[in-house]
Amino acid sequence: MIHRPEPASCARELHRAERTNNGSSARHRLAGIVTDVILGDVSARVGIQPGPFRVVSVLSRHPAEELAPEPDAPAVAVIKSTPWVVERPWKSPTDSSGRNQRE
Repeated sequence: MIHRPEPASCARELHRAERTNNGSSARHRLAGIVTDVILGDVSARVGIQPGPFRVVSVLSRHPAEELAPEPDAPAVAVIKSTPWVVERPWKSPTDSSGRNQRE
């Protein structure tokens, strides 16, 4: 649950944050709210809720301490990844040989 006191100002702040690129080559930016921060001995886990879903980043503890994310604070999940996986929740129709009928 997000406990931001002013939803409208929070939305404006997130919109500005999402548009800020700072010279990064990453293009996938999801502005949201920090949901949780868990610091381990070597690594850290930071959850961000950029809408009705949640993304989690696992990073080294030192950078997490430098960023000092706090729950309910605005944050942007910046995703830079060349390999993407696209899945469908259904299977393609196959014939008895197991081949896709659309081939």
